[in-house]
Amino acid sequence: MFLDQFPKLTYEETISVEWKDDPELYDSELSQLAKKFKKCLVINPNLENHKWPFFIEQVPKNSGECIVWNYRDTWVAKLFYKGWKPDKGYIQVKIDPPKLTWRKNPDIDFSMTFFDSPMGNFEPDPWDCEYTMVWYMDKAFNPTDDKIWVMTCEVLGKSTGRIKEMGELCPQVELEFNPELPDFGLEPADLCPPYWDLQYECAYYLDTSHTRNEEEKIWVAKIKPLYRQTKDWKWLGSITPEPSVVYNPALGVHNHGVDLSAVKWSDLKYECMWMLDKSFLPANSEDMWSIKVKWTTESEGLKVIDYVKPEPYYELNSELDHLTFDFTEVENLQIGLDTWHRQRIWYLDESLGKNHKIWIVKKTMTPEFDGAQDCGYMMPEIESELDVFFISYDEPDAEQNWQRVLAKAPNARHIKGVKGIWKAHAKAAKQATTSMFWVIDADCYLSDDWQFDYRPEVFNREFVHVWYSRNPITGLAYGNGGVKLFPKKSILSLNTMPLDMTTSLPTELKIIPKIAAETRFNQNEFLTWRAAFREVSKLSQLSDKDSSERLEAWLTAKKGKFADWAKKGAKDAMDYMMTGNIDKINDYAFLKKHYHSLYGR
Repeated sequence: MFLDQFPKLTYEETISVEWKDDPELYDSELSQLAKKFKKCLVINPNLENHKWPFFIEQVPKNSGECIVWNYRDTWVAKLFYKGWKPDKGYIQVKIDPPKLTWRKNPDIDFSMTFFDSPMGNFEPDPWDCEYTMVWYMDKAFNPTDDKIWVMTCEVLGKSTGRIKEMGELCPQVELEFNPELPDFGLEPADLCPPYWDLQYECAYYLDTSHTRNEEEKIWVAKIKPLYRQTKDWKWLGSITPEPSVVYNPALGVHNHGVDLSAVKWSDLKYECMWMLDKSFLPANSEDMWSIKVKWTTESEGLKVIDYVKPEPYYELNSELDHLTFDFTEVENLQIGLDTWHRQRIWYLDESLGKNHKIWIVKKTMTPEFDGAQDCGYMMPEIESELDVFFISYDEPDAEQNWQRVLAKAPNARHIKGVKGIWKAHAKAAKQATTSMFWVIDADCYLSDDWQFDYRPEVFNREFVHVWYSRNPITGLAYGNGGVKLFPKKSILSLNTMPLDMTTSLPTELKIIPKIAAETRFNQNEFLTWRAAFREVSKLSQLSDKDSSERLEAWLTAKKGKFADWAKKGAKDAMDYMMTGNIDKINDYAFLKKHYHSLYGR
């Protein structure tokens, strides 16, 4: 480097001189440090670690003045002669801009030009000359997550390979709005097409809900490049104007029921107004406006579009959603302007309320209201009979037990051969015409005195009900295999198969300790083993006293047909649950395979 021939102050010496907003005093102090040399070079400490002094190639003729090399109003280096003082003066030398090499991204249209393009007039800052300087595509034109480089610049022969990001460049395009439409306040940056689409004249069209049909497209904004001829049109998508709604203060916020997206495009330039339906007003009263809507801040006047009949707001008591009511009276109650801001409330019939007023439904015209009014009591629609379903798969005595069900419930329906316990119950729920329905498994032998005459109280109709069934091997009677009564909604709400169709549902369980049947699962070796395996797997996950006693009864089963296979199934379940997945106990194919692997049958 040319300047290497001169001694120079170290970086530490240079920064020891403090800048005091007085250039001559600053240079005098630097000169004092440099007096140990006949000539001494001082590099701008802000450029000490850069190679900018490479661009200095000669010292001008002088008479001992301080030589100052400058680039773009920034001093780069100063050469002091021994004994220099400010009265000796300065010689200012301007460093010419360095030679630059440019490169454009070959994946971008080569004809593309940019606003404020650096190419041709860019002069790098001194501290940037060691970098490869990179400009990127404006984010508004780049919908990808990657940065897309547009052009790079390097000082000839000086780049170190390091990258410096210089900002974004915006393609030279023209944006035009349809003068036939109002100003929707659209942000230009939100309308920019992807840079690769700038070979077309791009446009957005008005949401076709505002036009006569979907085929009629009215352009809202066009974007075209200024640097090339375009190939053709390209629709970029639709524009849906965002309306500003003002409610009549006398009515407050209300459910006006107007489809604002269907307003004709020719009316979007107006402030549109809808009047309140006369049925809400006293006889012979003047019209009252309901809402006013603007799509632009500069409307061309006010236009009455139509009359509207606002819809009321309803709030239903979620704790009673398992009950069905006739809401005809609620829907037919006409609310006038005089009671517009009042809430109307209906309650559960007093005979069912357990000495409490339990509300069913509330009706208002606005979310905010002044005062409430009781409107009466309602009785839920409770079916006199509930649907009965008999579910069978491969049980040998299914037909015999089905006929026993029919004798007690002639309208019962039979769900046959559905693979999967959950799917079978779901099919029953979909076929049910009542809010609750009975389920009897195919190995369930109903007791002689059993009748399907139980009707749960209104507050029990969201529970799963289970009656006891006697076990022919253990002699115990509890819910396993018993008659069940399900809320239809609880089954239909399931998205995945539960472990147990009674205890695993998203609702509470009500056990009725009355024996309704005997579970005659012990019809052959495998069915006995399977029933024991499934029930013991579930019991092994529980720690209460009753479950422990039931588990022990299975493990020590001694009497009853195929009792030895019940004991084997119980023991196999205990072994399996040490490492197995309890969800498998509802997979009948797996159970068959597991049984075969243990006993070869």
